[in-house]
Amino acid sequence: MCQSKLDAAVKMHEEDESQLNQLTDRHNKVKLDLRKATIMIQDLKVFMEAQQTKLDNMQKTRGTKTFVSTGAQTMATGNQSSSRERLYRLQHEEDEIKMKDMIKEKLELETEVLKSRSILKDFRHCMETQLAFLNVVKAGKEVHSTGPVATEAAGTANSYQRATACEHHAHPTVDLITSLRMQVNMLELKLKDC
Repeated sequence: MCQSKLDAAVKMHEEDESQLNQLTDRHNKVKLDLRKATIMIQDLKVFMEAQQTKLDNMQKTRGTKTFVSTGAQTMATGNQSSSRERLYRLQHEEDEIKMKDMIKEKLELETEVLKSRSILKDFRHCMETQLAFLNVVKAGKEVHSTGPVATEAAGTANSYQRATACEHHAHPTVDLITSLRMQVNMLELKLKDC
């Protein structure tokens, strides 16, 4: 039962790491798209400046009659370019919002991964403590003589019974199974809190 809980916690940790890697990849793609959009906007500005310079030169070389029609064309071209610029700005803002959301998700996942690791460490510590306690109890039952080995094993068993196991005081009347169940229940509560 404890092993299945540990396996489930390890599996959850691996899934969190996989999600974190996927989010990091998506974050990098959004960054790349953002760079491309920024470069496109800069190229568009350069192009628009070049077009404006050409139009200004054409207006200077033409007469007054053509100047009026060129002004209307310039206005139409300016409207198209400003709408394109607005579109690129909107896309840029959307990309920035997506990137902020992805960074937030990444931070949340990293927090969950840290919590999972902490729970796994606590669980491992509990299991190691219980295993050591079981070994001492087993050694105490195997050696029933009154020699120094039995006295030492009994002293060690008593010290383990007096020690805290995963922040719970061991009670002499509580058997080992009940103690393990209490610790598993505590770990389940910790997992639910996360």
